[in-house]
Parts: sequence; C-alpha cells; structure tokens
Amino acid sequence: MTTIRERGLWAALAFAIVARIALGIFGGRTFDASWPWWHLLDSKLLREEPLTSLYYLHMQPPLYNGLFALSLALPGELGKIFLNAVYVGLSLTMVAIVYFFLRRWRFSMTAAAVLAALFSVLPQILLFENVFLYAHLETVLVMAAMYFAAVYTSRRTLSAFVGFAASLAALALVRALFHIGWVVVALAVIWGVANLRRPRDLRALGVAVVCLIVVGSVYAKNYREFGIFSASSWQGINTSLMTLPLNPWDKENAPNLVEDLRSRIDRGEFSPSARVALAGPNAWWAWNPAAKGCEDADTPRVLCTPKRSDGDTNFNHLAIIRYSSELGGDTLRGLRLYPMLFARHVASSLLTFFGTPSWDFFMLDPASERYRSLWNAVLLYEPGRIFAGGKLPDGGWARLISRIRSASLPLCLLVLVAIAIVLMKGGRELVAALRGRGGGRDWIFPALVVAVVLVVPNIVNGVEANRMRYTIEPILYLALAAGAREALAFVRR
Repeated sequence: MTTIRERGLWAALAFAIVARIALGIFGGRTFDASWPWWHLLDSKLLREEPLTSLYYLHMQPPLYNGLFALSLALPGELGKIFLNAVYVGLSLTMVAIVYFFLRRWRFSMTAAAVLAALFSVLPQILLFENVFLYAHLETVLVMAAMYFAAVYTSRRTLSAFVGFAASLAALALVRALFHIGWVVVALAVIWGVANLRRPRDLRALGVAVVCLIVVGSVYAKNYREFGIFSASSWQGINTSLMTLPLNPWDKENAPNLVEDLRSRIDRGEFSPSARVALAGPNAWWAWNPAAKGCEDADTPRVLCTPKRSDGDTNFNHLAIIRYSSELGGDTLRGLRLYPMLFARHVASSLLTFFGTPSWDFFMLDPASERYRSLWNAVLLYEPGRIFAGGKLPDGGWARLISRIRSASLPLCLLVLVAIAIVLMKGGRELVAALRGRGGGRDWIFPALVVAVVLVVPNIVNGVEANRMRYTIEPILYLALAAGAREALAFVRR
C-alpha cells in the first residue's frame, strides 16, 4: 500500500481525528457501550463464564460477543475506553481504505484526501462508531476484504489472500448473513479470477480450506450441541415474519389473513410455535413466558436463564431453538398460502432499504441531532415517517404508497445508481477475466457483497433494512465517486 507514504492520506486521517476530538469537546459526544442489544449475551455471565458462554452461544456467531467479553475482562472504565478506541480505529481504517482505492483509480491526491475526509464525517459513520453494535465491525471487515481481494487479484501475493480469507472468516464469525455458502463462493471466485490462465496458487487454496474449517467449526458446534446447522438460531423467526401474518401491523391491517392463519393452526396445519407466535403481542418475545429457568445443574446458565442480569430477555435461551426451528418449518407453507403478504413485506423492506438514511436508526446519538438534521434536509427526508405504524383504510398496497411518499427520493436515486455501478463494474470485470482480458478486478468482490446485502435480508428478514445497508455504504460511496469521475471525463471529451 504505497499510499501510506502520501501526505493526502495523513491529512484525511488527521482531519478525521480532529473532527472527533471537536465533537467530544463541543458536542458532548460519548461512546455508548451499555446498550442492552439482543445480540449480546448476559454481561455478568460473559464476565464470570466467558468461554462457556461463548461456546454455548447459538443466537449469533461468537466474535462480536467475544469482543464484548474481552472488554468486560478489563478493570474499571478501561473496557469502555478499549471499545471506543477499537471503534475509532475501525473508522480510521475505513478512511485509509477509501483513500487507497481512490488513488488506485487515479484520483488526484487532493481529491482523494478531500473525499476520504468527507467520508470520515458522514453522519452514519459517526453514529455507528459511537455505539457498541456489530454493524461497524462488520462494515470494516467488508472493506478490508475488498482491499485484500483487489491486491490478490492484481499481484497474487499469498499475504493478500491470507488477509482476504481472514477478513471473510471474521466476517462470518460476526454476522450470520455472511454464511458459509457465501464464504465458499467468495473464496472460489476471487481465487479463480486471480488464477485463470496462470499456474494454480495451491498455497492460497490451503488458506481457503483453513478459512472454511474456522467458519465451519461454528456450524459443526451448533449442530452437535443444538441440532441446527447454522450460525444463528434466529433464522426461523426471521423467515416466518416475512411469510406469515405475525407482525403487529399485520394484525392491524390484514385481520382476514390473521384469522385464516388462526383457523389453520386450530386444524393442525401449522406448528405449535405458530400458535404461540400468533397469540403473543410480538413474535420475537412470544416464546419467553414459557421459558423455564435452570432446573438441571449441568445446563449452562447462558442457556436457561429467561432474563439476563440487566432484566432484558435472554435470547440465547434453549427455548428459542425449537420455537425458531418450528417457525422456520412453517415458512414455505406460509409463502404458498399468503404470497401477496410476502410480496408486500419484501416491498416494504426494500423501500426502507433504498429510501431511509442509515443514520435514522432507533439507537440515535442525541449529541449529533443537529448534524443529522442538516443531512436530512439535504436529502429531503423527514425522520420517522417511513417506519411501520398506524392503520390504513385498506391495509394493503396503500401502506407501501404511503412509505414511498415518506422516503428520501434523492437517497433512493443515489443508492440505486451506486448499486447499479457496483454490479455493472463487477459483472464487466468478471466477464473480462473469464475471457482472458486484462484490466482491474477491484469490483468483483464488492459486487458479491452488494448482491447478498441487497437480496438476502430483504427476503428473509425485513427489519432494520436501512441499518443493514450501512454494511455496503462505503462501497456505494466509492462507486458514486468512481461513477462521477467517469461521467466528468466523458463530458470533457
């Protein structure tokens, strides 16, 4: 990375650091490490039984909770300081990678420095950097993998492929979205593109195998202990909420479907867990009242305490495994019975994905409210209006029309254009590689990431779609910069 010697990079990093110091002094901005997030295990158990708790974690891959456990092992306020330093370091890493690619694509040093500095103070970067949430860690791992993939496909150095494989392994150990099947495809594509019509790099293949063993160990552990071949036990709940009328707003706006589902449950067409989910106010918590405490001394506490020590629900309870699995088994039948409901859920998720700024997330930092308001005004966005809530007269597609009116149309356009640029560039480079043509291979891996983030969460999850877009926003930022440069060069001809 020769750009590390350039003054432009250090100027962008210095700007980012000074901006954060100023926000801390004048904006009262502090790092929030105490959010009782669902994905976190009980902090008391992570402090007292870290290895046991992490081993029996089934709701998510373990790396994010492992970082939390490490911070809890530090005395006093050092844990919070450690996490704050890690998250600021993640932001600075992304700034450096953005600068690297801009210079790689022949932006001038000044232009690259300015664009990297602007990236460092985007409101979503400042928000997710300031809250202990896995999104920021996940995003920098995507950027790191993008960097190593670009270096490996151009230079074929073993160290670059090791960095790429390590980034993918860490990514899979943070987020179940980046499942082992996707990791296999990403490793195979990048290795294959770099080795077409060249002697095969067998050492890199060995590294890929090690990567898959590391990732697969989580799947094997969950299958052995819980009978689920997945990095997360929540998948059944997610998919059922997309295909069945179980959401609170479904009960308000589609009562006929709710009654149809209830009658089918009574006839035994759906699982007992579907009855539990429908009877509760929210399917995510419906299982909890029946969850039992630790009756067997041999059962780890992380699996059998219904509530965490802070009073919040323990989403790593054993009861959720069967509940989620049975709901997952109901998903395909629900899709056959209620296809239009599924279509509306997908469309609603996509509208949130395209039209809502990622900084409009419910874990907002009050210290940066004025700054976000300025960006909202630029994007013609009024916070809060796009999210579900309120009864509509006909309850169906009118809901989606109302959400179109509440979305940020400039943001929709920017995201659509950026995604199109990434996918077209990635596709063009892949075709060129298959035909043995020269040229860069920088956009193939980003295209794989954009495709999975665009498609999978909006089909099988449908919640927090704008937060999920944050994972690829550095890629979209680079795509818009590259596209603007090419458009400007075309106009000048």
